[in-house]
Amino acid sequence: MGMGFGANYADVISADTVARLCPGEYTALQVKLETVELDWENFGRACQFEGQELDSLFSDLDGYDDRETIADGILESYHALQKAFEAATETNGSHLRLFASHHDHDDGDRYDDVQGFFWCVSGNYQLSPAGERFKEEIERQFFVSFG
Repeated sequence: MGMGFGANYADVISADTVARLCPGEYTALQVKLETVELDWENFGRACQFEGQELDSLFSDLDGYDDRETIADGILESYHALQKAFEAATETNGSHLRLFASHHDHDDGDRYDDVQGFFWCVSGNYQLSPAGERFKEEIERQFFVSFG
């Protein structure tokens, strides 16, 4: 199998904005991470593939006897932050969803817009009436150019 570039994108929001919108939940998560010396970079790596957070967190918490309890507590704080963010961004029945992620230029390219830990959101785009009408016929596709 050949190797090549793959396209990705993220709608990024600053940590300052997340902390401003949800100060208590953001601080609670930060304190839990600091308690076990887990930095934002490794937390983002653990969360970048939704549903696999616990497995990734376990490997970062190998030195702790109660690592499952610690990982559960961290994820509980993360999910509380996500829920608070949804409430803080609610507008006319819609809201944004918040996700922690991570990207390393070594797995991409030096021209990538993101590097390291970042917060991203979903739910911020809505189809136009014409787009809604043809949504089954249209597929968003991505590509990269090399050169």
